[in-house]
Amino acid sequence: MPYSQFTFQGIDNYNIVIHKWVPDAAISAKAVLVIIHGMAEHGYRYNYAAEKLVSQGVIVYAPDLRGHGKTAGTPENTGLFPQTNGWFTVAGDIMGLVNQLKQTHNQLPLFLMGHSMGSFFVRTCISMQTLPVKGIILSGTSGEGGVMVTLGKILSNIIMLFKGRNHPSGLLDKLSFGKFSDQIKNPVTKFDWLSTDTKEVQKYVDDPFCGRVFSAGFFHNLFSGITFINKTTSIQAIPKNLSIYFFAGKLDPVGNFGKGVEKVVNSYLKAGLTQVSLKLYDGGRHEMLNEVNKDEVIKDLANWIFDQK
Repeated sequence: MPYSQFTFQGIDNYNIVIHKWVPDAAISAKAVLVIIHGMAEHGYRYNYAAEKLVSQGVIVYAPDLRGHGKTAGTPENTGLFPQTNGWFTVAGDIMGLVNQLKQTHNQLPLFLMGHSMGSFFVRTCISMQTLPVKGIILSGTSGEGGVMVTLGKILSNIIMLFKGRNHPSGLLDKLSFGKFSDQIKNPVTKFDWLSTDTKEVQKYVDDPFCGRVFSAGFFHNLFSGITFINKTTSIQAIPKNLSIYFFAGKLDPVGNFGKGVEKVVNSYLKAGLTQVSLKLYDGGRHEMLNEVNKDEVIKDLANWIFDQK
């Protein structure tokens, strides 16, 4: 499957590295999928899923967001967001990319998928702008976060005041992600909450661009984004006929073991969205595309894409 990279100019002409997978010449392209990765990872981690999808005629794009992967440049530069309006600047990058790719592939249906933090960005985008997409896919998302988000915003402000926006915050990292590891029985690594597939977890551990401690400024942006997407006004702004597919693992602590995901689904239904579906996988943790049953998950994802008329 032909794989390549290119650079897209985001807000303020900032260079963003995009990973691209296209079907072989013998396979007709049927759809386009843009994948927005999660926190402390990068777009190329979706290579396995992308290769499976392109074999069925789906062109796949996966940007490395600001502060991540090859866009960050070096592992030491990961975890940094723009100092002013960072969350919405990155959302603007995503919306700009989607609009450009729709122009490039104007004859094909385009889908936008976000995983974890990426799902928060996608939820931000669909509340801000009517995108030229056939459907939205949300993987490993979660609810409003409650007291932890409020506390996190306060702490991040204090840390930024005394140590600066770019200070790597072990405290915020522990408060945000330590609880996920704590909910896994007999973990081998602190990232076992990602998947029950130990080989996939080890790949994450060994990747220098994954799992790093992010800056206080980044966490402040993250908490602000979570607050925004859970506002009633933000949910009400989503087009009512937009097709949205949620999927997650029932053992994913990020989504409160499915309950948080169901809460988001119900909030969308309550707001009048009519094309919302959910798939929860027994035994699955946070990264269903890297789980032991990932082929099943990818097949379900492809089927959903091709079912959208």
